[in-house]
This record gives sequence, structure tokens and C-alpha cells, in this order.
Amino acid sequence: MPSYISVPIDTDPDVLATDAFEFLQENIVGWLPQEGNFEVWLIEAMARMTAQLRDVTSMVPTSIFRYFGYTLMQIYPVDASQATGYTTWTAADNAGYTIPDGTQVTMRDANGTDHAFVTNGDVIIQAGTTTTDAGEVMITSVDQGSDTSGLSNPVTLVDVLGWVTSVTMVGQTTGGVDAQTDEDYLNHLVQQLQLMAPRPILAPDFAAMAKNIGGVYRATAIDGLDPAVNEVQSITVDGGGGTFTVTFNGQTTGALAYNITAAALKTALEALSTVGSGNTLVTGGPGSPGGATPYVITFIGARGGTNQPIMTTTPSLTGGGAHTATVATVTQGSVEQTNVERYVTVCVIDENGQPCSTAIKSQVGAYLDSHREVNFVIPIIDPTYTSIDVQVTIKPEVGADPNALQTNTVQAITDYLSPAMWGVPGPQREGGSDPTDWISSNVIRYLEVAQVINNIPGCAYIVSLQTAIHNASPNVVDITMPGDVALPTPGSIVVATA
Repeated sequence: MPSYISVPIDTDPDVLATDAFEFLQENIVGWLPQEGNFEVWLIEAMARMTAQLRDVTSMVPTSIFRYFGYTLMQIYPVDASQATGYTTWTAADNAGYTIPDGTQVTMRDANGTDHAFVTNGDVIIQAGTTTTDAGEVMITSVDQGSDTSGLSNPVTLVDVLGWVTSVTMVGQTTGGVDAQTDEDYLNHLVQQLQLMAPRPILAPDFAAMAKNIGGVYRATAIDGLDPAVNEVQSITVDGGGGTFTVTFNGQTTGALAYNITAAALKTALEALSTVGSGNTLVTGGPGSPGGATPYVITFIGARGGTNQPIMTTTPSLTGGGAHTATVATVTQGSVEQTNVERYVTVCVIDENGQPCSTAIKSQVGAYLDSHREVNFVIPIIDPTYTSIDVQVTIKPEVGADPNALQTNTVQAITDYLSPAMWGVPGPQREGGSDPTDWISSNVIRYLEVAQVINNIPGCAYIVSLQTAIHNASPNVVDITMPGDVALPTPGSIVVATA
């Protein structure tokens, strides 16, 4: 972290008065400051007024740098923001209900503090169903700040809705940001000025600029990478009754109701061997006259990262509308390519090491596009997370508390594998004290895990140590995590003492 030189301005009125007395003694032979004399009173009064002026002046350098940064360089301080999340709501019966806009829920953080969230807009649970689509109900924190990010289940309903049986978070809340302090802003400003160019040139320049967007805590960039893209297709069902079928790569589903749920459509598609289990994400629907809410099918897993055949449909629809089921390609899938000229792929995460929201990633893409050179392409991606298991047996030092040693060891390994801390340079490295730096590495080094354990107070030595990707066979080798940008998460951490 850079150090800032403050102008040496003395603001103590007693020191200022003493300086004046010494000046008069040096220039007027025999003059001494006598309490009660008019000139002494006058100097003391002027010293107090001057001290107040100097106190204000001493704060000017920081203000000048902030003003310079956001007016001339357009590097704006990060304002506090609210976190958002996505929830699934379940009703007691299938009579059909509306979740009102502004319905309040709470989630508790690790310190036991409850944080209030409210729903965004009315959400309807259709008659005949008992639950919303997974993650359909968006919630926003009432308060701003990073404390509202990284929260998950359980979710407690505050407002009285007697028909609600459960509210469940999908993933974690993201996007809550604390307002940037003067020191943090000046550190960030220095990093930006080091670019010394109106446009990013090298891959690290793109990563540094991505952190100008609120909600982006860390960023890394890969030069020449054109990442894989998952195929996205849509089915627009325009009808008020009847059925339709979907054919993919030579296989056809059974008859599907015109208003089938997204979850049921996913099940039907993945029952086809040409699709396969776990290889789609389905949102949207249901079908209706006019087809206002198309189904959106994203191919993932074994079907992800490549171009897919277009689905076809055979409609047997009735009721209102045009009686059609129309398929369209929303995003064409493609395989990953490397060493592609004028491609720089940027990965961004929040303070908790979690993926930034779609809105924040869109802001990053637009911001970098506005500063890039002509013909540069800048995809914005999420990291790939890999859960890591650790099994270790340690010998406590004489007099060490085995229970405390086990607890501290689990915490140390959890911290080491935390996506929020992975790749942050250690303090021993030059410039490594900035927690927003990111040295991208996809290797869990066996000996580094051992070093973390050996450094725990009370550990005499390691009896045995094994690591593995979650649920895989444990081993004593380095682990290579998959993905273009890889981050670990703590899996099963088992610590025993000998």
C-alpha cells in the first residue's frame, strides 16, 4: 500500500504562541513574555485563531486528491450499496397467491445480527402450483453495506402471510458494498494512475479498471482467451390450451401441457438421452395466448460450452393465441479458444469471493468497452468453484489443548480455502498488503496445506494429511482445479489428534 506524505502543519496553539515569543526575544533585547501583558494576550489569541485555520488547511491534501480523482480522471469513489438475493417461496396449498411488493424477510449473519430484506415487485404463485420458480422472487436489503452480502438460509418471514410455509435463498446475497474511505480511495487512485494510459493495454490493466465499478472487489484478466459460451434457446408457446412436444437431436418428449412449469419442462427435456440429466437450466413460462413469457433453456454440463442443434416443436394447441410453439436461438454456444488476438477475458468477484451479479457484470463490460481500443473483445466471466476436502491427523505439543487445536486447525484450513482470500498476495510480497489484488492460481499445493497446519500454535507435527476434490479419493498430491479462473471452497474438513 502506498504511503501519503502529509504537509507538516503544526496546529497546536501553545506551540504557535511559543514560536512567536521566541521570535520577539531574539529580536528585542531584554524582552520577556510576562503573564498579564497586553502583547502576550494578543499573541495567545492570534495563536488560537491561526491554529484553527491551520487545522482546516491540514485536511486539504486528501480533499484535493479526491477532487482530482473524480473530476479530472473520472475515477469515482465507491458509494455504499444494498445487497440483492433470489428466493423461492412455498405456499400451504395450490389456491394461487400474490407475494406483495415490499414483503419483508430477515437473514442472520455469523455474528447473530438480523438483516432486513424486502421483495421487489408483486410475484404471483399461479393457481394449481404451490411454489414459485427457483429464485424467482428477488429481494433487496433495507440497509446498505457489505454486511448484507454473503447471507443465506435460513430466511425468516417478518410480514404476516399465513399461507407461506417457507422462504428459501438460492445461493447467497451479493452486491452490498461499504462506502469507500479516503485511504482506500487514494490507494485505488494510485493504482489507476499507474496505468498511465487512457486505455487498458495489458491484461492486468483491464482487471485494474474493472475494480472501478461498485460491487467489484477483486478482478483478474486472461489475455487471448475466448471463453466457452453455453447455448441458450427459447420456446414461445402461444396458446390457451392443449399440448406440444419438443424434439432435440432426434428424440421427442411426450405431450407437454401448454402451461407446463419450467421445472417440469426441464425434467422432460433431460429425460431425452440426447440431452441427459443435469444438462439444462430452464426458466420462464408458462405458455399463454400471445406467448408473453417464453421458456428459456440454457445447455450446461455435458451440453455446455458448445454449439447445439436447434430444438423443434410439434404443437397441438387450443384456446386463444396463434396455436404455435416457436423455437429461437438466443445465444449460440461455442467452444473455448486460446491465443485469440485482441481478446481479454475478465473475471470479477465481490468481497466474499462470490460471483458479481449480472447487473454488475454488465456495468463492467460496458465500462471496459468504453475505454478499450478498437476491435478488442472483453468477455466477462464468473470463476469456477471447486470444493476441496482435507483429512489430517496432528500431534499436539505437550500441554496444548487438543480440542482448541482441532478448532483452530479447521478454521485455518477453511480460511486457506476461502474464495475470498484465495490468490491474495501474502504480506511478505512487495505490494502484497492490498486485499483486492488477485494472483490467479488453479493449483491447491499439498505442501502449502501442510505449511498452514504446521503454523498453527500447539501443533507439534503432522501425522498424516490427505486432500481431494470433494467426494473424490483422498491423496497426497497437488490438486489442479478446473476452469479458466478457479477458486476453491472448503469441503469436508476432518481434523483428528494423535
